This record gives sequence, C-alpha cells and structure tokens, in this order.
Amino acid sequence: MILTFVYTTLKKLDINIWLFNLKVFTLHPKSLLLSLFYNRVWSVKRLIIQYKQINFIKMKKILMTLAVAFVAVAANAQVYVGGSVGIASSKERGGDNVTTYQVLPEIGYNINKDVAIGTIVGWGKGNPVNIEGESRNYFTIQPYARFNVVRTKYVDAFIDGGFGYTHYNHAYAATPSINEWSVGLKPGIAVNLNKKVSLVAHVGFAGWKSAKYDGASKDSHVWGVSLDGNNVNFGVYYNF
Repeated sequence: MILTFVYTTLKKLDINIWLFNLKVFTLHPKSLLLSLFYNRVWSVKRLIIQYKQINFIKMKKILMTLAVAFVAVAANAQVYVGGSVGIASSKERGGDNVTTYQVLPEIGYNINKDVAIGTIVGWGKGNPVNIEGESRNYFTIQPYARFNVVRTKYVDAFIDGGFGYTHYNHAYAATPSINEWSVGLKPGIAVNLNKKVSLVAHVGFAGWKSAKYDGASKDSHVWGVSLDGNNVNFGVYYNF
C-alpha cells in the first residue's frame, strides 16, 4: 500500500499568471521514502479569481454588519437587576411552625426606553404571605419581554410577555413532583424613586397554565384572566 499526501500553494506572478505549486508526498510503508514532485505554472482564469474575491468581500461585509449591530445594541442597552425575597413562619390550628420563603433574583436589559428583555431565576417554598402547612420546594425560571405603555417621571406602566417553568419537588407531599408551564401577560407598574432605584409590582396574569405530575400521561391546564389584587408580586430594581 502507498499513501499519498497532496499539498498546494498559490502565488501571483502577473495579472493572469499564477504560480501553482503542487507538492505530492508519497509514503511507502517499507522504505518510508518521501518524494517531492513537480512545480507547475498555471494560468488561472480571471473569472474564477473574481468570483472567490467577491464571495470573500460579501462574507466580510456580513461579519462587519453583525459586529456593528452587536456593538450598537450593547452600547445602548442598560442593565437592571432586582427581584423579590420573602420569608415567613406560619402555624395552622396549633400545629408545628412552618417556614416558607422565596428568593427570586431578576436581571434584564433595557434595549431602548420602551422595550426590555429579562428573566427571573429563583427558588422557594410555599408562599410567604399565606398561612399554610408544609409545602413543596420549587425552582422557577421566567424569561420575558417588557413593553412600556406609559412613561412618566415617577411612574411607569408596562406589560411583561413571556413564559415560565416551575418544578415542584415531592418533598412533604404524598404525590410525585409537578412540572408547571405558563405562557401569558403580566401587567405591572414601576415607581421610580430616582434614576437608579425603582419599586416594581406585578398585578394578575392573563394567559395559559399547565401542570403535570411526573409519570402522568395527561396534564391539567387552564386559560384565563385575573387582575385579583391578592395576586400581587413586589420587587426592587437597580438600574446601572
């Protein structure tokens, strides 16, 4: 068996004359001989050269456009961080004290004065504002796009549109873990204490929710709209 390896180089000598170096390395398993073959001058058609140059220029323009767009977005975007935390201890009918809590950090980008994108990633156990017994621990992630509908110096009104996923584990429960999905809109308001700090509240939900136990073949779901004043989430934002 003879193994052959080909290596080429291309060098421009004149407008239509290119030096094409073709190097062929032949490796014989027994003698391990390495031979170098010929150099040859090739005349390359200008059309082929121009075609390759045009493709290279187009690729450079595309990459430059993407780079400029990325830099422009990054330069105009403003980062905000915030979220909500809560903790409580409740007791039902003289039973044991139960601790509930939530830690829901949030981060986002203000693309411009009217549009932002962000996400909430957090965990908790129960609801710190409810009186309840032992409940499931959970993990949640809720990405969203925010659209400001009213902007004033001190108060902004907005709508968050996005989806959420929450996993409730089986601890303290006789049933399996639960996976919950939601897609919808959450209206909210922001009270601007100054240019850096805002108090934020979400009120209600409009959309679809689904919950499914691990191992179950079917889920439970609901479509609806709720602007219940009892379904309010508060948080604090800091704008960089």
